[in-house]
Amino acid sequence: MIRTVTVLVLLVLVLAVAPVQADTITFNDLTGSLSMTVVGSRAILQTAGCSTVFEFCQITLVAPAGTNSFLEFGGGDDLRNPPSVFPPGGERIAEADVSLVGLALVSDTLGVLVFANSNTHLPGFVEATFISGIDGGTLPPVCFVPQGFCFSENGQVQLGATIVWCSSAAAQDCIPPTSTSPGLNVLAVDTFQFCSSDVESTSSTCLTGGGNSVPEPDTLLLFAAGLVGLAGIRWSWHRGKNR
Repeated sequence: MIRTVTVLVLLVLVLAVAPVQADTITFNDLTGSLSMTVVGSRAILQTAGCSTVFEFCQITLVAPAGTNSFLEFGGGDDLRNPPSVFPPGGERIAEADVSLVGLALVSDTLGVLVFANSNTHLPGFVEATFISGIDGGTLPPVCFVPQGFCFSENGQVQLGATIVWCSSAAAQDCIPPTSTSPGLNVLAVDTFQFCSSDVESTSSTCLTGGGNSVPEPDTLLLFAAGLVGLAGIRWSWHRGKNR
């Protein structure tokens, strides 16, 4: 009896610290090329890809089974990193050279949006769009780096946004995992990263993270699909409702 109880306790402890599912997407913005690496199994690779002609990447991840709510950190809706209000939308990424007053030209954007399943009206998938070579084409075209109003490229892999998929009906009942805790009601944690190699006097680590490289599809088809995704009117949640 004691041995049985001990085994059950150990089993519970193992399950409690077991890592949740995770997909990691890295957008690699290299000099003269743009690519994307995928680690995980929930990406819809048939509709994913990068266009070096239009300097544009897009990918869709399906929400894990049992998802009822989600939490989003970053993804163009962080109060410390206001999103661009003019297409292309998303969190702003600034060039490394910062002026004396802390202003930097916006060079890229990363947009991460969660959409509903049309049948269940529950979180169904997340769409991530990375656009490079904007060079001030957002509104506003510059941002204050010291205040944390945008990312500043550093030549390394940088965290852009995180989606925590939850089994709980209310997002406030979902506790993200940490290095010492598995969290609560968490099904999966998806990470969206970016890496820019075009930073002077820096040894870049772009493209060293492994994963599956996504080939470049027909650029015109991808660009058209991307415009539909960016401009189409689709119901989505605001992160503030899920906190």
